[in-house]
Amino acid sequence: MAISGVGVGVAAGGALLVYAGLRGENPLTALRSIASGSPAAILDTGGGRTATVEGGSGALVGGAVGYPALLQASAQFDQDHYSQAKRWQPGYSDCSSYVGKSFRAIHVTPPGASTTLGYLSWRMLYKIDELIAGPGDLLISTSHMAIVIDRSQAKGQQNARENVKTDTWKNIMAGSGAYGVYRYDPSLRNVSA
Repeated sequence: MAISGVGVGVAAGGALLVYAGLRGENPLTALRSIASGSPAAILDTGGGRTATVEGGSGALVGGAVGYPALLQASAQFDQDHYSQAKRWQPGYSDCSSYVGKSFRAIHVTPPGASTTLGYLSWRMLYKIDELIAGPGDLLISTSHMAIVIDRSQAKGQQNARENVKTDTWKNIMAGSGAYGVYRYDPSLRNVSA
């Protein structure tokens, strides 16, 4: 009994999605990896070990891939005071310029004016399941954003009363409406619309 072409296509598509899920990647990135003829290995990080992937651009930490360089860079802006009017001046930021300054510190140009809406439409980000969130991923709603520390904590610029703080995802994003978890992927700059 032969498998139809449609059956083969469905099986291949399913295999691609499984591979992308295990790697914690956007399916387009996984497809490019496979099409290159040298797909990246799926790393086992059981026991909380850390393994570097993608030439050091991301890391598996306890099984979650994130963009730790962004989280590390954000520390230099943790003493910023909240101000939308002075958001790009030294010592000041709002939620999205806090993230934008952190990206700039690792030589990544943030989208447009670095607003939450700009990040939601930025081609360098893709939405992920919160269960695979890792350090340096982003929590974004239409009115607020923060940087993921781990699967329960995040940090970000809040308001003039609190400034930059670390708290649970729920508390960091309180009052901002529905939000998603997004991952930065430098390889997405080559993906066309």
